[in-house]
Amino acid sequence: MNWIKFSRWIWEFPQCLLGFILIHLYNVKYSETYKGIDIYKGDFPGGISLGLYILMNKRSGENTKKHEWGHTRQSLRWGWLYLPVVGLASVSWGKLRDCSKKLKKRSYYSVWPENAADKLGKVKRK
Repeated sequence: MNWIKFSRWIWEFPQCLLGFILIHLYNVKYSETYKGIDIYKGDFPGGISLGLYILMNKRSGENTKKHEWGHTRQSLRWGWLYLPVVGLASVSWGKLRDCSKKLKKRSYYSVWPENAADKLGKVKRK
């Protein structure tokens, strides 16, 4: 492990540890490295960015990869606070949308931190 990855593991420890655990719990395999971040694809529900790891469904496309890479930039900025701030906001927004007919009409990517991840990953949505 090089110095940059080691220092990121320290700064982003909670999410890196969780990502490392999840790649061993889910049926995912290393797929590629995208802008320095390892991507694992397989039987994973959707996509998630956890520090130096991105886990995606094998059918996920380019926008998912770019979006999740945008979350890695947020992880680098927030460090140890990424999971309680960005992760909690993301999960909460997803659950709120699932429970509300009114909110389902809004795009999942229309609120922070999802729209910020799209911007950081240069995702263009219709």
